[in-house]
Amino acid sequence: MPLHTILAAAGAGIAAGPWLRGLAFAHTVEYQAPLRRRCPHCGHHAVPVALAGLAAVAPPDGRCPTCARPIGPQAGVVELLAAVTLVVLAAYAPSGWVLAAWSWAALLGVALALVDTAVYRLPDTLTSAAAGGAVTLLAVAAVATGDQSALLRALLCAVGLSAFYLILVLLPGAGMSRGDAHLALVIGASLGWISVPAVVTATVAAVLLAAAYVLAMILIGQLRVRDAVPYGPFMLMGALTAVVVAGNST
Repeated sequence: MPLHTILAAAGAGIAAGPWLRGLAFAHTVEYQAPLRRRCPHCGHHAVPVALAGLAAVAPPDGRCPTCARPIGPQAGVVELLAAVTLVVLAAYAPSGWVLAAWSWAALLGVALALVDTAVYRLPDTLTSAAAGGAVTLLAVAAVATGDQSALLRALLCAVGLSAFYLILVLLPGAGMSRGDAHLALVIGASLGWISVPAVVTATVAAVLLAAAYVLAMILIGQLRVRDAVPYGPFMLMGALTAVVVAGNST
């Protein structure tokens, strides 16, 4: 991708920061609990939420407009994470429309990772929006490029990877949730556009990254063997790893 596209990707990541922090703030609740809108310190409305939780905007400075105390993920950190992620994707995306699909999935992925880390769940609203948006943009990419086989492969990989995770959900002690299977739809579709090996690489990388994290945390006494660990962030990091590996192998 040309330099101006990479710079635009970085700018988009930074601009999306308040939205992503708003999503993380609103959805960091227990299963079926109402979305958060009020400041946990003063109780005043701090984050507007609409469209069933898909639209939410945190204060740009990360502070409650009423009491000025910090709320939600730290401002600046999320913007940097989103910008770096989009820059990496822009460096390896095969076309502009594929980059659009990957970027949409990645931005919602950042919000999902924040929520999963905080409350160990991947909200259906966000995973469904990520999957629907990514598939729609990939369909446009197929029309624009004439590569119908890539779209078919993406859809098959999405279904296959999601089915794989659904099987894991049913296995006792696997530690997987239905949300992981929904996130797998997004990852399978996004990476399936490249190739089946890219999907396999993402899956293996997620397992290795999660295992390394758990082992390190156990060794330093921050985790016990049976403690819950959010798997969504590792699935997303594995997907980003697969993009880089696939890009460097071509």
